[in-house]
Formats: sequence, structure tokens, C-alpha cells
Amino acid sequence: MEMYDVILHTDSTIALAWINTQSNQLKTFIFNRVSKIQDLTENCKWRHILSHLNPDDIISRQTDPQEFSKMTLWWYGPQMSQDDSLESPVQNIDVSSDKLYLSELKNLTNCSLISTVDSSFLDNLLTFFK
Repeated sequence: MEMYDVILHTDSTIALAWINTQSNQLKTFIFNRVSKIQDLTENCKWRHILSHLNPDDIISRQTDPQEFSKMTLWWYGPQMSQDDSLESPVQNIDVSSDKLYLSELKNLTNCSLISTVDSSFLDNLLTFFK
């Protein structure tokens, strides 16, 4: 059986950023969902798709059933999925400063303690037992 690349699309840049983030950096609610998605789609490629090219969005819009039956986007998907390569352009979308994205990241805290001890007492005690 010949294997092909599986390319998944989402129109949510935030969800895509979470999927591409190590799940242990995410808060529990999003962590649970993202880690499940990552496990199920381990060998897949994720890409962003613009909302107007996303066939799933058609069903969420109030669409006249007569018009729905004529919508090639619904029946055949976006043009890029009809091309031979199925490869959508990789888009570098920066959400690193987006409040929603950042709100679901764990706050990482680094706490260090350095303690210095005057060892003269311990040195004297150890020499006493020699």
C-alpha cells in the first residue's frame, strides 16, 4: 500500500500555534486537547488555511440549501487540494504576542537558592576527630 503525506488544515492561527507548541508548556485544559491532537496526528503536517477557503466554514454560515448544492468548495475542497501536490504554502504566522495564545502558556518560574556556609566550624570539628 502506497503511503501519502497527510496534510491537515485549520483556519485558527492560535490552535495551529498550540499544536506546534510542546504540550507540556500549555495549561491543563489546552494541554489535554493539544496532546491528544498531537498523538493522533503525529505523522501529519499541519497548515493554516484562510477562512474563506475552508470548506468546513460553509456549514457554519447560513447557506441556502439551493446554493449549497452548487458550492464546489464544499464538494471538492479548496483548489490546492485538487492540485497534484496537495501542498499548501507554508505560512509563517507569528502569534507569539497574541493574548489568547499567551494566556494558555504555563508561567515558567525559575527559582534558585545559593547558600554559603562558613565551613571553619566544620573544618575544626573534623580535624578534632582525626
